[in-house]
Amino acid sequence: MNLTLDAKHAGDEIWAIGGGCLLPGFKKLLEKNGFKILDNPVEANALGLLEMAKAIVKKNS
Repeated sequence: MNLTLDAKHAGDEIWAIGGGCLLPGFKKLLEKNGFKILDNPVEANALGLLEMAKAIVKKNS
């Protein structure tokens, strides 16, 4: 958490993804520490990887 908070204080935007964001009490803790919880944290990583793959395919076509 300390490294993440250091990044936040340096101006980085912090996003929390994955099912762990939805654990009871954990979402509140993350938000208290400046994390943004996506509306779909469980699917966020997969959707991001899909967009990256599409960009790579487009670039290489």
